[in-house]
Amino acid sequence: MFPNLSWVLSEMKISQLTLADHLKISGPSLTRKMQGRAVFTELEKVRVSEYVGYDSSWLFARFSPPLSARRKAESVSAPAGA
Repeated sequence: MFPNLSWVLSEMKISQLTLADHLKISGPSLTRKMQGRAVFTELEKVRVSEYVGYDSSWLFARFSPPLSARRKAESVSAPAGA
């Protein structure tokens, strides 16, 4: 859900468990937040940003497919004759 954050963690060799420990939350809680099933608090975003040294607005940018891919998906899912 947060590809930039995932990339930074991978590049810096920081495990999700290590990040969870830094944030003082459980591993499963961080997993839910990384998958977008729970929300990072503003304080957690700031703490992550400070920990890894990247801007939080970039770290927490959500993945958005290009417009052309969204149009293709919409045309495939549209019922025939619509």
